[in-house]
Amino acid sequence: MSNELVQIGYVIKTHGVQGHLRIAFDENIKELSEQEALYFLVKGNQIPFFIKTISYFKNGDALVLLEEITNKEDAERFTKKAVSGPDSYVEEEEEEFEDPWVDFIVTDEVIGLLGKVNGSIDMVEYVLLEIDYLGKTIMIPVHDEVIVALDESKKELITRLPAGILDI
Repeated sequence: MSNELVQIGYVIKTHGVQGHLRIAFDENIKELSEQEALYFLVKGNQIPFFIKTISYFKNGDALVLLEEITNKEDAERFTKKAVSGPDSYVEEEEEEFEDPWVDFIVTDEVIGLLGKVNGSIDMVEYVLLEIDYLGKTIMIPVHDEVIVALDESKKELITRLPAGILDI
């Protein structure tokens, strides 16, 4: 995270007479709290305004009172304006499925080093490991009859492949 400013939502409207703003935040914005700053474009510059109070609605919008805004007239200037914040306010996207087999080193008892696992395919009854071996992709089943030893901490897999399986 670089703390660069990014748009995180926009002001929908003012609320009440004390200068509250109803802000629609983008979906991936973390829940903010008092003392954090929201930035608004004022005369060509992003100016920080610190949150005095904030409360969230069920739909993710928030009712925000900024320290520097004390009345409805001041708040009106921000209606329909973009709201920015440091990119640290943006939650990281959840990682896509992480393949637990990737980066395992596969060695066969007879053939020797086969290579590193690049991916796996779940075939329901068993898993196929995808390995680059001598410039071509080979598929090895994770099966009791093929796997001799498995060391998860070292990411090592020892196999005893049936004769001829690499000729396929």
